[in-house]
Amino acid sequence: MHWGLRRAPADNERTIPNDYSEEASVKELGREGVCRKAALNTLAAIVADAKKKGYDGIIKLRSYLDERPALSDKDFECEAGSKWANVQLLATLINAK
Repeated sequence: MHWGLRRAPADNERTIPNDYSEEASVKELGREGVCRKAALNTLAAIVADAKKKGYDGIIKLRSYLDERPALSDKDFECEAGSKWANVQLLATLINAK
């Protein structure tokens, strides 16, 4: 898994970038932990999708809140409300050489 747009490993097959979004409950975790949990839920969804589709790598992973890639490729953005927090990530699935 490679975060950001830096050089990724060579591949012999890749998908177009897909967006993934998962939530977490503020009630269960409080405001501080909820964004981390939402990010972990989103990363787990990406890994599950890659496995389901037969891909063995994930590249160009970055935050994609409100359908706009984040300016920083080192952090993710979180949208937190009173009940739920949401993290949306953009990722490309690959089969490495």
